[in-house]
Amino acid sequence: MKCDARQQLVNQLGVDPATGFAPSPLDNVGIQYGLAALESGAITPAQFADLNASIGGFDYLGNPSTQRSLASPVALHAVYADDLDNSGAQGLQITPVIDQRDDLDAIPGANIHTSEWSFVMRARMQKAGDAANQVIIENAFVAAEVANVDAYELSAMNQWLDNIQGDPTWRGLKAKIASDKPVGLADGCFLNTSQTSPTLQPGGLTVTGTSGPCETVYPIYANTRIAAGQPEDLYVLKCALRPIDWSDYPVTFTPTEKAELESAFPHGVCDFGRRGPQEQPPIGSWLNYSLGTTPFRDVGGDG
Repeated sequence: MKCDARQQLVNQLGVDPATGFAPSPLDNVGIQYGLAALESGAITPAQFADLNASIGGFDYLGNPSTQRSLASPVALHAVYADDLDNSGAQGLQITPVIDQRDDLDAIPGANIHTSEWSFVMRARMQKAGDAANQVIIENAFVAAEVANVDAYELSAMNQWLDNIQGDPTWRGLKAKIASDKPVGLADGCFLNTSQTSPTLQPGGLTVTGTSGPCETVYPIYANTRIAAGQPEDLYVLKCALRPIDWSDYPVTFTPTEKAELESAFPHGVCDFGRRGPQEQPPIGSWLNYSLGTTPFRDVGGDG
């Protein structure tokens, strides 16, 4: 039997009787790939139209398909309700977080653990409240350096937790976490961790294009959906749609290119200013799924 990664979530997503597999929450209908490149002049209108007409998606087995991926409303409902997409709105708001980001961006094979996900998570936490309890630290993916960074960060986390535990004030836990962070622990990177006691280079590690030591050594690369206009939190799995408005583009499309794009987006393009189909707040934490799988059911909505 062949399956893709969502099969590990079958207890939450249920089973689609039409396929025998867990339904998919993945969707790229309406995504305008290459939008940022079009707006910057890096690609032509013809290239933009061709890209979006031929991008395709994946079928229920995870195989490439000429059709774009269409999410199941059942799967979308479960993912949002059970917080499988990690909204940052629950226990993460009161958890000290040191995000150790081994720099894997340039590793061949399209490694999925790329650095922008640290900032995606920060954006979600900020949207849910704030991210004062999160620190992002980047380092080279070299065994000796990783070991030294591990030791530094474990020591820093231990001190952070001790500070919180020993805080005698009447402040709430969230406020204590933010204020009891150890001195010197901040966003940054390690530029030379081969020594026994590595030194953190603080500050500046962002996705906003600023220039500094950390950005020079560990640049944060683009994400295709952010480049297609989706907000940095990337929380919406399936976007709401709106009709194509040719005045939105800083270029002029030929009639042929317009026809190609209308064929690529027969129901419209993404409107990230609106809530996505089935999007809802999480129903709670520590959910119990009992035994077996969740029955497949029709929850309505777009699909």
